[in-house]
Amino acid sequence: MHIAMFYIEMLFFTVILFAIAFLLSIGFLIFMLTRRKAGSLITGITTCFLITAGVVSALWLASHSTYPDINDWAYLGRNVKSIETRYGDAVDISFEDDGSGVATIPTGDIVGHSVHDSGDYAYYCMAFDTQGKITAVWCKRGF
Repeated sequence: MHIAMFYIEMLFFTVILFAIAFLLSIGFLIFMLTRRKAGSLITGITTCFLITAGVVSALWLASHSTYPDINDWAYLGRNVKSIETRYGDAVDISFEDDGSGVATIPTGDIVGHSVHDSGDYAYYCMAFDTQGKITAVWCKRGF
């Protein structure tokens, strides 16, 4: 069930990316058509495609910077307890004196399959503040 929800979230995120890029490119196309020069339509359509591809690629790279199968933006701002409820208890939680800390979950538990690589992405770490809200995420090797 978690894997299905992951793909539904990814589909929703992708649709939003394409909508943003499409609106930007349509705006540029309208701008090019108002200029009424020869070749404006072909130039506008080509530029629309390049803008769409560029915006989608940039947003995807920004949101999936730690591991390609994980949308980091989906975890930032959430409560670390809700993440533990969804994917299981963290294998390591370290607390600071003020109550903030870092929770570590195996990346394979989040993506739904084992992570076969050099080990750089073995664990997904989430720094949280004193209220348990996740403020930063990163991947790391084993302990």
